[in-house]
Amino acid sequence: MQNKTASGLSRNRRACHFTFFILHFAFPHVDVMPQILAIEWDSREARLALATAARESVRVDELFAIGLVAADGETELSDAEVAERIAAAVRQRKLAKAETLVAVARASIELKPLALPPAPDDEVPDLARFQALRDFNALGDDWPLDFIPLSGSETEPRTVLAAAIAPQAIQEILATCAPAELDVKHVVLRPCAAASLLRRRPTDARIRLLVDVLNDEADLTVLVGETVVFMRTARLSHGLSSAERTSALVAETRRTMVAVANQLSGQRVEQICVCGDGAELKALAAAIEEHVKLPSIVFDPLDGIDLAPDLRRAPPADVGRWAPLLGLLLDEAEGQRHAIDFLDPKKRPAPPSRKNRYIAIGSAVAAAVMALVVWIWNDLGSRDEENVQLAQRIAANLSKNNPEKKSVLDRARDTQAAWGEMEAWLAGDVVWLDELARASERVPDASQMMVTRLNIVSNAAGPAMTVDGLAKDVATIDAAENSLRDEKHRVESRGSSPDSSRPGYTRKFTFILKPQDEAAAAAAAARLNGPQGRSRFAPNRNPR
Repeated sequence: MQNKTASGLSRNRRACHFTFFILHFAFPHVDVMPQILAIEWDSREARLALATAARESVRVDELFAIGLVAADGETELSDAEVAERIAAAVRQRKLAKAETLVAVARASIELKPLALPPAPDDEVPDLARFQALRDFNALGDDWPLDFIPLSGSETEPRTVLAAAIAPQAIQEILATCAPAELDVKHVVLRPCAAASLLRRRPTDARIRLLVDVLNDEADLTVLVGETVVFMRTARLSHGLSSAERTSALVAETRRTMVAVANQLSGQRVEQICVCGDGAELKALAAAIEEHVKLPSIVFDPLDGIDLAPDLRRAPPADVGRWAPLLGLLLDEAEGQRHAIDFLDPKKRPAPPSRKNRYIAIGSAVAAAVMALVVWIWNDLGSRDEENVQLAQRIAANLSKNNPEKKSVLDRARDTQAAWGEMEAWLAGDVVWLDELARASERVPDASQMMVTRLNIVSNAAGPAMTVDGLAKDVATIDAAENSLRDEKHRVESRGSSPDSSRPGYTRKFTFILKPQDEAAAAAAAARLNGPQGRSRFAPNRNPR
């Protein structure tokens, strides 16, 4: 009774999961609303942004910061203390296991433009790594490397902006997130994330310089159109006055413009974009415009973003500090690939799997076989009543000279034969998908051998698969037969003959593969021929 109850509960759970699956696809407007967490930290604070992703939109729910200095306001915390403070904030908001995006600063990575030869797109990742091993200062084979394509094509020399990070740095990031049980999916370069936010702001300027003032540093990122081509991070001394910070940032803007002009062969920045809001940043934009003689604007990173009501009523001060995290969240929610992602870098596409192709073919064959089995089963089931009537008529006519006697017996024997074939098929009990997968892994590839026909049977003689095909030569046929033959599989060759109907093949062949399952064969024979193997439709041949 207990086992039956447990089995019933298991079936109920499976039914519930299946019902949920059906409802999810029957009502696609009812969405599961996953939460996405974006985070970055420096020596003084950690900044976090929490969003809820819907089917076609994203809503930012919370922007908050965590102090990472001791009570005296100066002493920096250890790595373990930083991890614990972040974990405490995550636990308080019940965000454990949340999908997490991490932004890393320009200073944490090595960045360099690389010149590559003309090549197809799928070869560029390998070329970029090969060239980076020569040009970078300390790049190892185990360093994650990603890149931004800048120019070139399959027929023209290429240029990419490559970025690499030490494996130890990745491990430190994951170790910091581990106490909070965060599921880190992407580690993205911070200036690229902020630039993603700027790309959503239309402008007439072709070359723009983004100035994003953070805590004690500022990211200066140059975009040509929508592509990031240059980035640097300027350190700002802690405790500077507003005027001193403005003066330092104007100087850093000048240095960046000079460096960009050298890299872009004389092309110059056309517009300065200061990220954030507030009087201090507006004064910075005005000072930059006055000193560098270029139009400068201030853009609010929260404009055009769906915000939770509480956040819209009371956004944090210096909201520009969250610009990279907002760009991260929007890219992730919209399914866009991050420009530089060290956990998911661009790679050469994997070659198509021949095994998967054969499995697909095997699945199609198995589906056809199962359809046949179901048809036979349904056909036999629909004749239950007819068979009962036939048995009654046979019994009534055994002692009579009835002209319908022969036709009635013939129909009963046909039904019995069909049922016997069904029982023989079930008795064979060979998993043909496994056999097809095994064969696909062992036989020579398509350049040497091609299968033109498969015929699978399972009867009293045992299960068998007849294979017709074309081969390059006799040696290939022998190799295929020998590769399939072992103590559990017998291969019977039916010979080969010349055939040049397909280019590259010279012989056509036939062989039969017989899985040797003695238990299944014995069961089939017993069920078909033994005292208990008589079909339920068979008449009693020894009536009393």
